[in-house]
Amino acid sequence: VCPSPGNVTGGSITSEECTMAVMRACQKLEQRISPYYTSGESWADAVSAATYAGADLVATGLGNTARVAPPNASRYNSWGCAVSVVEVDTLTGQFEIKHTDLLFDCGISMNPAIDIGQVEGGFMFGVGWFTSEEVKWDPTTGYAEMAGSWRYKPPGAYDVPEVLNVTLLENSNNKVGVLNSKAVGEPPLALA
Repeated sequence: VCPSPGNVTGGSITSEECTMAVMRACQKLEQRISPYYTSGESWADAVSAATYAGADLVATGLGNTARVAPPNASRYNSWGCAVSVVEVDTLTGQFEIKHTDLLFDCGISMNPAIDIGQVEGGFMFGVGWFTSEEVKWDPTTGYAEMAGSWRYKPPGAYDVPEVLNVTLLENSNNKVGVLNSKAVGEPPLALA
């Protein structure tokens, strides 16, 4: 299974690319095994018969949805909503996120546990970006001046809200997405 040969993963399409690759590989296997399937017998028996007959039961699939998807496949919106209760010390600027509720539209989730983790991670990435991370570049060399976390301060465990609730929007069918899903990698950053 090859999600997108020659391309890097990212842009919130890796799940879609991998899923498309697996689906295509499975379609090839189904075509190779179906001649050995007879009514009333199990799929396992058909696989055994195909194996015994020497059928090729190795298949590959290409998942580059950009080249094979319908023209509007990547033209959809990801929606989300966030509400946070934050305590701010007006003298020092220190803050603490006490409670956050996030609602995110990921279409029909392929794996809710992974999608919830992606929403949490994207949100915390945004918290860091908007509050504590400052990328500085050396004007002479063009290199980033932060060699580690001494000057660059990403959020830590104590920066996560005390209460962090994530809800995935239900019954949100995305007719142009792979298995009706939507991207969930980077979009939750905007909920911070």
